[in-house]
Amino acid sequence: MRPEGGFAHERGMILWVQVGEAWEKWRFSRDGAQAEPAQPPKSSLFGLTSFLLGILPWRDLKPWARWTLVLLLTAIALYGLTVSGPKQALGLVMGFLGAGVGMRFTLMPRWHALEHKAVHLLSRLGDGPIPGKEEVLKELRELPSLHPNCGVLFGSSVIALAALLTVFLPLTVALLLGVALAEAAWRFGLHRIFLPIQHLFLAPPTEEMMERVAEELPGLLKRAERG
Repeated sequence: MRPEGGFAHERGMILWVQVGEAWEKWRFSRDGAQAEPAQPPKSSLFGLTSFLLGILPWRDLKPWARWTLVLLLTAIALYGLTVSGPKQALGLVMGFLGAGVGMRFTLMPRWHALEHKAVHLLSRLGDGPIPGKEEVLKELRELPSLHPNCGVLFGSSVIALAALLTVFLPLTVALLLGVALAEAAWRFGLHRIFLPIQHLFLAPPTEEMMERVAEELPGLLKRAERG
């Protein structure tokens, strides 16, 4: 059993876990937990996708709302082909930081921190003995909430690189090139210089959240062990 990553949203979190040769998504919320088959995540772009999915509740949107959002993002991308300069660079950075501040008024940063703690715990457990609820709860309280492979770090790399590039290039082109360069930086571990920025997107999980995960996680681990 090997955790690969996950993402958080307003109502819970999802972990990608490799069980034998297969992959599963473990969904946690205040109502409980469930496991379902999943496709393996690919490269650090998975981190950016997780970050976007965490911000935008795609699954909960009605079809017309999804199409409206897609059209809006397309319009923004087309507009980005026509603008460049220092003001756009500043706006890009301020928008990213503003998103982090805005999230602090929701439960997402708390689930985000708990997701990191759970990934740390699963990485430490590996194929070892399955802990009980109290042991899991103790670990979740003590483990760090920062994680070096968080999608926020990839997103931060993209924004920082795009902000530099958009001084000379159209915004949309700068963002696309920023994604490609951030992917390369991720492979060499250079994205870790943005680790402190994670604090903006994290908040201490509540005791209720940790207790719920501690209650459900041993059962999922036993299920994975049985195959």
